[in-house]
Amino acid sequence: MSGTARVDGAAQDGSGQRRDEMDAARESVSAALDKLVEARDHFRQAVEAAGLDIADEAEARVDAGRRQLGELDDRLQRAVQDQPLRSLGFAALAGFVLARLVSR
Repeated sequence: MSGTARVDGAAQDGSGQRRDEMDAARESVSAALDKLVEARDHFRQAVEAAGLDIADEAEARVDAGRRQLGELDDRLQRAVQDQPLRSLGFAALAGFVLARLVSR
């Protein structure tokens, strides 16, 4: 084999090796990208599930608050009906205190 044939063969072996390395790198990057996309999808699903849990919990708390407010309203109406003069006195006192706070 001549000297130039060896150099050409070495160059071809070198470029073949580079090609193999590039192919391996592409495969690694592709696999990493696939795993990243899969992780993103899992993360998105977890966030959506957590968001639904939070929304359900918030809705339950709002409903409980509405029930409590309704009960308080019923109690207040009964108290006003049972003791109208006392209720009027409390309303006047609250109005006086509020007027003093606002006028300062």
